[in-house]
Order: sequence, then structure tokens, then C-alpha cells
Amino acid sequence: MSLVEVSLGALLHDVGKFMQRAHSGQECLSEQSLRMMEQICPVRSGRSSHDHVLFTNEFVSGLSFWPDGLRPAEVANLAAFHHRPDTPEQNLIAEADRLSSGMDRREPEESGGARLRRVRMRSVAAGIALEGGAGVQAALNLGRLRPEVSFPDVLTGEPAAWDQEDLTGQYRKLWDGFVQEWKENQCPDPVGFVNRAASTMERYFWCVPSATNAFPDISLYDHSATTAAIAGCLFEAGGAASPFLLAAGDLTGIQGYVYGLRHGAGGLARRLRARSFDVAAWSEAVSLAILAKLGLPMVHRIVYAGGKFHLLLPNTEQARSALVQTRAEAASWLFNRSGGQLGLSLAWMEADAEGLKNFSRTMTLLHARLRDARDQPGRDALIVDGRWNEARFALPPLEVSGEEQACPCCRLRVAEVIEEATKEGEEPKKVCSVCHEDGQRGRLLPKTRYVAFGDAGAAAWAAPVGSYGLAASPAKCAPGSRMIVDMDGQGQAPGRLPVVGGWRARRVPTDPSGDVKEFESLAKVSQGRLGYLKMDVDNLGYLMAHGLRGEDADRSSISRVATLSRTLELFFSGYLESLLRAEYQDIYLVYSGGD
Repeated sequence: MSLVEVSLGALLHDVGKFMQRAHSGQECLSEQSLRMMEQICPVRSGRSSHDHVLFTNEFVSGLSFWPDGLRPAEVANLAAFHHRPDTPEQNLIAEADRLSSGMDRREPEESGGARLRRVRMRSVAAGIALEGGAGVQAALNLGRLRPEVSFPDVLTGEPAAWDQEDLTGQYRKLWDGFVQEWKENQCPDPVGFVNRAASTMERYFWCVPSATNAFPDISLYDHSATTAAIAGCLFEAGGAASPFLLAAGDLTGIQGYVYGLRHGAGGLARRLRARSFDVAAWSEAVSLAILAKLGLPMVHRIVYAGGKFHLLLPNTEQARSALVQTRAEAASWLFNRSGGQLGLSLAWMEADAEGLKNFSRTMTLLHARLRDARDQPGRDALIVDGRWNEARFALPPLEVSGEEQACPCCRLRVAEVIEEATKEGEEPKKVCSVCHEDGQRGRLLPKTRYVAFGDAGAAAWAAPVGSYGLAASPAKCAPGSRMIVDMDGQGQAPGRLPVVGGWRARRVPTDPSGDVKEFESLAKVSQGRLGYLKMDVDNLGYLMAHGLRGEDADRSSISRVATLSRTLELFFSGYLESLLRAEYQDIYLVYSGGD
């Protein structure tokens, strides 16, 4: 049994809930699936229950494409037997299922009742309440995920009037779209196949409640993805008392780096655009590198928003070594690249099953460690093998001689690359190689849709660990890319490529010829002035840790935290981008993501 087989089996363990709701009965089940009822369905009060596992078996057993290294029968059994486990690996998925929902046990599930096809998923974000306040009830509509249709409807009137519409037809339409898109996944790499599968599930399962016999505010996608991550940790940790290692990371010194560009060098807008994009791409590259070293699929990145990531890793020596090694590599690279302006904060802590159930407390403890790491931003660059690296206490003086000059953009390196003038009558500028690359990326970003991550040297641009490239189409991404992100969130690409959907805000105003408008032209439209808007969510960390804890119940499970984080990222990286494209053509989006 392999880690990837366990991950995929856990990811698909509840796919039958979606399929069941898309059909009014069991007419879509084969004789083979129906004959398995006594083997995989629990018996409650003389009747079988949890019969969604029959539909899970039907879907997984009917898949036609499998990468080398994934055995269809093994994955199907892992997915279908989680309510009557018969092997140690099946028991892992059953335990992961319970931990993902944050409960010791669930009430018996309704088997095929009308409620299954009537209950709409509630918005986690709408239910947040602090200091004795009360959230609101709001329900999501069924449909393929797009930012502009992701807002819920606030429920009014008597609760008895809610959830009365039969949604079978809507479920069927959504299910048929999911099945068609699933078939497009022909990725030959097992980890890439699982990543693309999870991305497809996100686009279709985001609005499907994972349970209708409890408060329905956890999506089937988030429950499935966190179950897969937990199962992978349990499998790799091999029975350890504390099998989980929670890690959190982000970059420090971002504002000083992004806004530290000097005026007068030309190309300020495109360099600002590039640096704003870089800080998020570099953080993503770090998280991907950690997972790649451990052979883990993307479901182990349970939170990624605004350049900050949270990883759920197995508590093994290999995982700890990967974190230490990646932190050291990234710290050295960032120090050299930014002249000490940027650093990587990376913290981790072990957790047991109780730590996952009381996830808000665990997150609070982890964030305290991350704050401690932020207070020592240069630690890994200034300390080597437990001793001070005195050579890095101060940057070496910038020595220029003859006709050399300091880069007018960053003042950190010697200007050595002559850039062509971008405006009529403008003199060519000489800048350093790093600022020149910033300008090149800034020109590319408005014309690209895909960002591809790979090993060092595999793609055009270096990252703290590995590299990344930009392309207008997935086919133009570097061969052997570890992961390709469709920044429009759609995950559209040839089947063999490891493409996932993920919104990345990058909207800039353009003129009728497609060229990016300069700040000067925007100022003319704005009666000679430019205005700027900066906003964030106050106390986001506190909201994540405490906003889901009510007086009568603690709903801060790992799945809900993942749902809330994904909702915020969708709004700031996805919805704002689509809003500007549709209605505000002359607004320049410097950066948006996370909070």
C-alpha cells in the first residue's frame, strides 16, 4: 500500500454522497455495487445505513484511467470500506473521517431520504460571531465554482420554511459536469493526478454539504481534502502518539521590499506588479518544496491565502528535516536576493488527535510560535551551525568604479543591463539584472494565465526553493513542472499536465491595443490625480481561531477553518479580480489575496 493510494482513497471516500444526491434512487448502481451492501454498509436498528458508500464504490470502480503506481481495486476498497473497515489502512481512513469533522461520532445518516436532496450548504463566514454577537444563516447555491456566483443567500423567515426545494435536478447537472471534467485528468504522475483530482473536486464540491444530519456548513470538498491529509499523516507516522506536525509559514518584510523601489528609474508600475506577485509566488514555492521533499499531495496544504500557508504533515524525522532544510535554503536565498529586506517565518508543532479536534486552540499555539519566528526574521541567515555568521551582519559596501553606477531602482547592485525606452523621447535606463528581471515579469503578468513551479533551474525565474515560470497557455510551461496553476481558477489544460485551479489577482487597465496603461494616463482620466485604496480584515488570526467557537458549541474543526480560509482567498484573489474586469476598467490592482 502506498501513501498516494491512501490519499486518493481518503479523498474519494464520500464522493458517493454527491452521486447519491444526483439520482432519485439506486438505478445508477451496478449489480456489483449492490451486492456489496452487506460488506460495506453498517446496520442500524435492523436496517443498512450510510449507503452512500455503494455510490462511492460505483464511481471509483468505474474509473477508466489510472496512473502507474495506483491500483484501482486497492483505492476502491479504501474509499468504500470506511464505515466497515477491515484492514489497518481502511481503519486509518475511518479515523481520519472522524477527525476531519471534529467529532468522536456522528448520528446515523439518513439513507436516501428527501432531506439529502433538499438541504443547502450554509456559509461558514456568515456564521462567525465574536464577543456575544450572533452570525446569520446564509445558504449557498449549487453550481460550478466561480467567484461572482459564490455569494450565499441570507435565509429569512421561519427555519421550517428553509430547505424545502428538491435539488435533485441541480445536483444531477453539477454531477454530470464533474464526471466529464474528471475524465480529462490523464496525468501520468500519481501525485500530480491526485492534485488535479482534488482541484476538480473543489470546483464542483465546494457548495455540496458534507453532511445533512448535522449543521451543514462544511463543504464536501473541504471535508474530503482534510480527511485525505489526515489519513496520509496517520499512514506515514506509523502509530505515533502524536502523528501530526502542523507547520505555518509566510514571508516577512514584504512592504519594505515591494514598496522600496525608487522613483526615476522608469518602469515603476511593472516592477511593482512583479514584486507584488513574487512575494506570493515565493511563499507558494516554499510550501510546494516541502511537500515535494516528502512526496505529499497538495491536500496537505490545508490553508493557503495571501502568501501564508499551513501544512498538515506527518510527525516524522523526515518531515522535520525537510522543514529545517527548506527554511535554511529559503532564508539564504531571500537574504541575498533582497539585501536582508525579506525573510521566511516558518514554525511548527506536533499534535495528537485531541489537538485536531480542538483545532482553534492548536492554531492559537501555532500562531504564537509563528509570531516568535517573525520576531527573529534573520535568524537562519545570520546563524549557521549554531554560531553567528558575522560576515552577514552588514551588507558589503556597493563598490562602483569607472563608468559603473548603482542601480537607480534598488541601490543594492551595480547597474549592468540597459533597458530600452518605453516612451517616446525617454532615455534608455541602466539597471541591475534583478530589477531588469522584475521589469520583464511585470510585462508578462497581464498577458499570462498560468504559473508553473518546478525544481531549481527548471523554469525561467528563481524562487527561494526551486523555480517558477509564467505562460499564456499550459502547453508553454516548462517540461517537468511539478504543478501548474491556472490563475483564472478553472484548471483548464491538456489532460496529462499537473494543472490545478487557483485564483491570483493580477488585473491591470489596458488600452484598446492591449498595452498596459501607465500611471500618467490613469491620472489624466482621473482629472490629474491618482487615488489609492488599501484594506484588510481586522484581527483575521483571532477570527480564524475564535470566530467559530460559540457559547453552546465549538465548531472550529479543521474542515471549517479550511473552508473559511478558502472563502476569504476566493473573495480577495478571485472576486475582486472579476469585479474590476467587469465594472472598473481603470483600477490598477497592485496586490490582493488572503485578507
